[in-house]
Amino acid sequence: MLTFYLYNPADDDSFEDDFLPKSAINIRDFLDNPPFWKPNLEKVILIFNGISMSSDEDFNPFGILEHILPQLIELKKRLLNGEFALLRTCIYSEPLFFIFEPKGHLTCFSSLGRLPSPYYSYYPAAKSPNFFKEVNQRKELYDFVESNNKGNWKETLTGNLPEIKDIEYLTDPFMTSVNEQIELGNELIEFLRKPS
Repeated sequence: MLTFYLYNPADDDSFEDDFLPKSAINIRDFLDNPPFWKPNLEKVILIFNGISMSSDEDFNPFGILEHILPQLIELKKRLLNGEFALLRTCIYSEPLFFIFEPKGHLTCFSSLGRLPSPYYSYYPAAKSPNFFKEVNQRKELYDFVESNNKGNWKETLTGNLPEIKDIEYLTDPFMTSVNEQIELGNELIEFLRKPS
């Protein structure tokens, strides 16, 4: 339901023509049969099922793998606890936020928007890569979004992003998918750390 993709950094320019570069490969296939190139883990692609490819294109590359994985762990924890969860793009420009809401046996996925300062700088995870002294970013971010009815930032969305609204996933398969991508992401990081 969600899948990480890697690609040859030499294909960076091809995003102007095609969304997925010709070298794009999911992590499992990369690990099973490593190509000659090494991926840039600061520009991983995250594809969601159930939305158009043009919508996926509007928020990819999703960003830095090591900043996405802790968010997925938090997302899983919150959804299993019956709470809404946030996911933030991990790019160097202004990030985009997504929201996942539990509804019975379903999880609903929507684009939330670009949040105002200082919240756009925060990460919805216990260990944030952005340092702000004495700020519990996760708590501040969730409190802010909840107190604003989880979605007053639709005017910040452009392109196909407004179409990402209440996309329904069966929760159990969605959690399986999240778990798999967390495991694969960590496996990839370990694999790339090994000396050649």
